[in-house]
Amino acid sequence: MGAKDFFSLGALVNALIGACVRRSPAFEAFHRSFRAESGSERRLDLDALAALDGRERRLAERILLNALPDACAIAGLGELATRRALRRLTGLFEQECARAQAASVVGEAQESGAVMIATAAALWRIAPQDRLPRALIARLRCARAASERRDAAVALARMPTAEVDEALNDALDDRDALVRHHAARSLLAIHGVEVDAHGAHCMIYRAMASERARAIRI
Repeated sequence: MGAKDFFSLGALVNALIGACVRRSPAFEAFHRSFRAESGSERRLDLDALAALDGRERRLAERILLNALPDACAIAGLGELATRRALRRLTGLFEQECARAQAASVVGEAQESGAVMIATAAALWRIAPQDRLPRALIARLRCARAASERRDAAVALARMPTAEVDEALNDALDDRDALVRHHAARSLLAIHGVEVDAHGAHCMIYRAMASERARAIRI
């Protein structure tokens, strides 16, 4: 999203909020993080968003819906798990799947599956379906970019199915260390292994280093 888009979005947000209405600290924190400049450091304050209720929650939903397909908007709608977003997110997910399929048919690699990954993760929190983890598994196994394989591994932590378990185990052999790291973290989370701050790295590297079939027995 470019600077012009953010200017227009900012005007929309200000119009929706209203200049004379006092908002809660949580809403202000959400608003600041959402209005932050585009870039790698832009992160939506999901804790503040989750703390909203009533009219502020509905207003946040409206702001996020109007900002689609912005990545932060997708993540925020997933955090709110609002069914008002179901139709829009489903359409976006299907569009991204069709784009990937078209690229596959002509023998081209999809340039980026980031929107598909984020949308599948958000939809899982609203209306879980089997096709969502399958789409993420495909990115985990086939994406060229390590960042996409990593993001897919992270998102799969919330989707505890047998297929996910197998795919994450396979990802422990990924050529990229960060992908292996996040696959191990997701396996630990899926199997209910609580890891404190001091023990996290030790347990994750044990998962990455031992025999492939071992992860579910950690």
